[in-house]
Amino acid sequence: AKTNTEKQKPFRVYVYHIQLERANSSTATIRIINVLGQSIFNQTSSSKSLQMTTNLNQQASGIYWVQVEYEGIKLVRKLILIN
Repeated sequence: AKTNTEKQKPFRVYVYHIQLERANSSTATIRIINVLGQSIFNQTSSSKSLQMTTNLNQQASGIYWVQVEYEGIKLVRKLILIN
């Protein structure tokens, strides 16, 4: 039987997944950056298919930026994490 404290523990999973398919195999970089400009995740690949999955459970609530750079293109998306 579960104790009262085990029943009350919140269940949270914050997983962020990106998949990038490209025509050629030039270098691509995916970064997750906090509001202080610190990179909390960074992955670079020269494969045509780039996948990234990261667990954000240990990160504080707040606004983060997801940057994807490849072939001279820079895409930025806002990520809001609420704990």
